[in-house]
Amino acid sequence: MSRWALLILFFASPCWAQEVKLPAEVAGDVGQFIRIPASADGPQVRWYAISPGLNVFPVELLKDSKTCVVTAAQPGRYRLIAWTAKSNVPSLAAEVVVVVGGVPPTPVPPTPVPPDPVDPFLASLRSAFAADGSATRVDDVKQLAAVYRQAQAVVDRQDVTNLGQLQSVMRQAITTLIGDRLGGVRQVIGAELRRTLPTDALAPMDAALRLKAGAEFTRIGRILEQVK
Repeated sequence: MSRWALLILFFASPCWAQEVKLPAEVAGDVGQFIRIPASADGPQVRWYAISPGLNVFPVELLKDSKTCVVTAAQPGRYRLIAWTAKSNVPSLAAEVVVVVGGVPPTPVPPTPVPPDPVDPFLASLRSAFAADGSATRVDDVKQLAAVYRQAQAVVDRQDVTNLGQLQSVMRQAITTLIGDRLGGVRQVIGAELRRTLPTDALAPMDAALRLKAGAEFTRIGRILEQVK
C-alpha cells in the first residue's frame, strides 16, 4: 500500500472523528437550573464537574445527554468537562466555565445614622434640673410632669376665659404640689410658654387657643418625664 493510501486511511480513521464542542462560558444565577448545550459526533455525551459545589443533574433523567443541567448554591466560577465516543473510541474532553451569580458586588458600607439631636428645650430643662440642689427634685419633677400632662382638664374649663386665668390656675396647682421648689426648671418652662403661646394675659380662651394650650401643656409634660 502506498504512503498516500496509508495517510488517507489514517486521517479517515474513527479515532479522529470523535469530537465534542462546548461554549467557552455560560452564566446563571445561584440556585438556578443552568443549561449547557454540547455539539458532539457521538450519540451520547458524558459530563463531569471538576469544581466542587457544581451539581450536575443526572443525564439519564434527561431526554438528551447532549444538554447538561447544573446548579450551584454559591456564586463562583466552576469548571465542567464533557466527552463523547463513537465506535468505541472516546473523544478528547472539552471544558466549559460555568459562572454562577456573576461578580459579587463590592459591599457598600452603611451610611452612619447621626444621633437624633437633643431638643433644646429638653437640654435646658436638664441643665436647670442638674443645677437644682433640692433633695426632693426627682419626686418634684415627676409631680410637675403630672400637672402638665393633666392640664387639659384645666384648659377645657369654661370658667377659665382668658390666658391669664389659665396661668393662675396652673400656678396654684403646681404650688400646691411642690411649693416653690424647682425654680430653675419652672423658669425654663415659663420661657418656653412665652415662646409658644400669646404673651397677652387677656387673650381670650377661644377654641384655637384652648387647642394650642392643651397641646403645649401635654408636650411639656411628656418632655419633663425625660428629665433625670
